Amino acid sequence: MLGLTVGLTACGATAADTAASLTAEFSVQRTDVAMITLTNNGNEQVTVKGWPELTFTNAHGDTLSVPVEQVEVPTPATSITVPPGSSIFAPVTWTSGDKADLDTFVADGVAVVPPGASTEVTTKVTAMDGSEPGYYEFRLKSVRIGTFQDSTHNILSF
Repeated sequence: MLGLTVGLTACGATAADTAASLTAEFSVQRTDVAMITLTNNGNEQVTVKGWPELTFTNAHGDTLSVPVEQVEVPTPATSITVPPGSSIFAPVTWTSGDKADLDTFVADGVAVVPPGASTEVTTKVTAMDGSEPGYYEFRLKSVRIGTFQDSTHNILSF
């Protein structure tokens, strides 16, 4: 991972309190591309800068050591103020592998930790149409994640 400055702040609340008011959706757009939507469900605005941390888990709930690279896509990280009820977005792409390959991680779960927070937020995996598949399997060799943005415009421009 790159060295970076990230953060999560809210007026009158700690990062832990703020993370509790956020939810994430990991929306699979194509076989190897997803978009993270982070929504502020709290009563206070939240300021976010940087990249979310992703944790992938297997069917047994074990954390997988998938290589993750943080990239400045579609733009460098900037501070974004997220009012209550609003969302921000980050792109994710990965290199898929074959289940038989020992360098491929087979994941069926993903958790999102906002920049500056120490705990994951409730994360829902959805298909491009918004439906929730009963089971989704990720065959990962490596992952690239872009910066949070306040719009979906050019968000998936890897």
